[in-house]
Amino acid sequence: MMAIRRLLNNQWTMAAIAVAALMLGLAVRQVIVAESGTKPGKNGQMAVVFTLPDSDGKLRSSTEWQGKVVILNFWATWCPPCLKEIPEFIKLQRTEGERGLQFVGIALDELEEVRQYSAKTAVNYPLLIAPDEGVALSQQLGNNLGVVPYSVVIDRSGKIVHTQHGAFSTEQILEVIEPLL
Repeated sequence: MMAIRRLLNNQWTMAAIAVAALMLGLAVRQVIVAESGTKPGKNGQMAVVFTLPDSDGKLRSSTEWQGKVVILNFWATWCPPCLKEIPEFIKLQRTEGERGLQFVGIALDELEEVRQYSAKTAVNYPLLIAPDEGVALSQQLGNNLGVVPYSVVIDRSGKIVHTQHGAFSTEQILEVIEPLL
């Protein structure tokens, strides 16, 4: 009993248990999504409609951005590539927003962490909070690898036109969105 107690008090052991639990949760979620018949979003398919709370606790629906070119970005404050691309998203939202571009960040993170990061970086687009629901939503929208960052570009008619596993550079974004704006 004493050996088990010492093992559980070890930070590395607890971290390994947390990672194993996360991986198991993601595997179970993939089985649930697969069994529900939900197919991951593919280019040309209509994006799913969803409602999630923003960082102020207000429920926001994806229908709010209909008629715009939307980039949904699934991210987390603990993800270095996510944090690297967000300043570029802020710049693009500022320069291309008037032409109909709308970034929407979907944080797979806790509310307080997102609020702190947003205040520090002056994010100028909606940040939705979805630590659990966001993983399933990203999978419905084509994130078959379960990675962050993950971005989905949706055209003005609501169709998925591009998905991006990993960081999305400004050059890549402009190449995808320019014909849509």
